[in-house]
Order: sequence, then structure tokens, then C-alpha cells
Amino acid sequence: MAERYPVSMPDYAKFKLPVVATGKKGLGAGKLFGLRGVAIHEITNQIYLANFDNNRVEIFSETGEYLNQLGGGNLSTPYGIAIHGDNLYVSSWKECTVSQYNLTDMSLVRETGGRGSKNGEFDCISQLTTDPNGHVFVADCDNDRICVHDTDLQHIRNIKHRSLLQPFDVKVTRDRVHVLCPDNNPCMLVLTLEGVKIHSLISKGQGKDVLDPWFFCLDPLKNFVVSDHNRHSIRVFSPQGKLLHTIGREGHGKGKFYQPT
Repeated sequence: MAERYPVSMPDYAKFKLPVVATGKKGLGAGKLFGLRGVAIHEITNQIYLANFDNNRVEIFSETGEYLNQLGGGNLSTPYGIAIHGDNLYVSSWKECTVSQYNLTDMSLVRETGGRGSKNGEFDCISQLTTDPNGHVFVADCDNDRICVHDTDLQHIRNIKHRSLLQPFDVKVTRDRVHVLCPDNNPCMLVLTLEGVKIHSLISKGQGKDVLDPWFFCLDPLKNFVVSDHNRHSIRVFSPQGKLLHTIGREGHGKGKFYQPT
């Protein structure tokens, strides 16, 4: 889900039709097959999409016009995606690596990782994000940790906690780390930057109303905006974990979703 925050609090009750809709399923330029991570450049408003099964990143304008793509032999199964300044960071699910690209010329700057459990290695990366200082936080799913790297992808430290089990998505504010652990209930873990647990929130519920969270973002008031994969909707929760709004329903028309990621 995109990491672009509007200036004022969104009126979620009016979120019935998309402002921009772009892309179609397929293999050609601008086509999507297995969409995963999304990032929006805070200056150009260009949209970057991790096109998982097509092994590339698609780039669209803020109005949905196809602009370019980033891909090739060194980009495999892109999953997580984040932007800081002129740097684009992309995680590879298959290769267990994080790649850094220069957005000016789309060149590969460096790559780090590989499958393993040592510092600087990963095992099944899902999402990643950056903090205000440009540090890269990687959800190292099967190692049950968040890995922190500097802007040049040098490993700094790991964040671990007994409640941090198979983290799938991560977002960072100035003093907190918010981690989505879909197999936990509650499924959202809030930690300090040092890894001290503050609280857990967002109950997944039971029965037919069970929440199936995949990814999330934070809005200006630190509400959690969560994609509900199997219920084909977007759920908005307060910072205390209370459900505030549900956006969309199952379908293929405007304002509808099918297994959103």
C-alpha cells in the first residue's frame, strides 16, 4: 500500500469511487500480473508498482498514465518497495535481497542480502519502508525480525521481540515501529525504535468476519489503513485498534476489490 499522506484527515465515508484507476492484467509494458508493493514519490507524485510475476517495477504518473518500467535480469519477484529522496528500494521474494536504484537514471546502485539468518541476510522478505532519516526497515518474515539498514544498505541492527512473529509489513514514524504480523491475533504490533513493545492491537475477529490483513499504511492521524485480502475491502482502524470505516466490496467494477494487497 502507498506511503503518501494527504495534508488533512481523509473523509473515508466519501471513498466510494477511485480517484485514479490504472493498469490491466497482462505481460506487456504497463500491464500487471501479481501486484504487490506500491510507493508514491512525494515530489513528482509518480506511482511505483512492484509487478511481482512480471519481474519488474511499473511507473505511472499521478493521473495513471504509463511512463516507464524498471526491470531486467537482476530484478526478480519484486515484493516490497519504498522511496527516499532519489533512492528506490526493492525487495526480492525469491532471491531474499534488497536492491537500491537511482531514480535519476534508473541504474542499480547496490544490492544486499541473500538467504540466511546472519546479519545482512534475509529469509522471505515481504515489505520494507524507510524512516525520515532514510534508514531502510525490512520485514524479514521467516527470521521473525525487522532488519534496519542505512541509506547505503549497510546493516545497522535487528529489531526482535517474542511477539514479533513472521512480520509481513512495517511502517516507521519518528519514535515507533508498527509491524503487521498476520498470523498473530491481535495482528498489529507497536514497538519503540529499540524494540520495546508498547502494545498490540487490531483483533482479527472470528468466523465469517475474520480479518485477513496483508498490507497497511498510516494516515495523518496514525489510523491504520489495512487491506483485507479475503473480504475484498480496505479497513480503517483507529490508533487504539477500533474499526472506523470499511471501503469497497467484492467485485471488478469501480470502487470494488478482489483480494486487495
